[in-house]
Amino acid sequence: KLSMAKHGERIHPSLRGIRYVIFPDNRWAQRWDFIMILVIIYFAFSVPYQLGISGGVTAVTSTGFFVFNVIANCIFAVDTFLSFFRAYRDNKGKLVYSLPSIRREYIRSGWFFINLLASFPSTSLLYQEGQKNLYHVDDDSLENSSSRGYFILQVFKLLRLVRIKHLIITSQLIQSFWEKCNVGVTLALKFVFLITLVSHWFACIWGLTAFIEAGSLGTDL
Repeated sequence: KLSMAKHGERIHPSLRGIRYVIFPDNRWAQRWDFIMILVIIYFAFSVPYQLGISGGVTAVTSTGFFVFNVIANCIFAVDTFLSFFRAYRDNKGKLVYSLPSIRREYIRSGWFFINLLASFPSTSLLYQEGQKNLYHVDDDSLENSSSRGYFILQVFKLLRLVRIKHLIITSQLIQSFWEKCNVGVTLALKFVFLITLVSHWFACIWGLTAFIEAGSLGTDL
């Protein structure tokens, strides 16, 4: 056994680098998944608000909003590269823990590029741009091409909503919580959350429609 440990060429290829693999039952991985769910839910409400209600004003004037978004973006960035080391189960339920297989599947699925775009610090750049016109936040400062590009990049964060279902199913922490809850209460909470989220999105879409019709994203609407 010692000779196998000292000579990497004698170790099966699938076991190389296994000490760096993060398995689904890892306690810290479970806690990290819970944090990711909270961050994704935050962006599910925040991004539509910025697009349809605030018009970007909050993003360039609120220091608290800026700091919180920097922290959330950092969590997204860490999770993007952490996924290169996370074991997963394939369609047959088999646990895949080979690092080359994990990385190949992560890139092939396209999620790496989506997560990378979602981690782009668009809010930070928009805030810095807004600070240049701190006392003159008007339509021109919010409607230039770079600002629109930042908002488009923000939309990529919403794509991570697809991951919530996967995280809830695979997270033992979440599953143990649901098992302790009454089924009726669980379904009611899920229904209330979905209604709240959909209502929020529709309200933001109506607000965005008003901005588009007025041709303004500033405070003069």
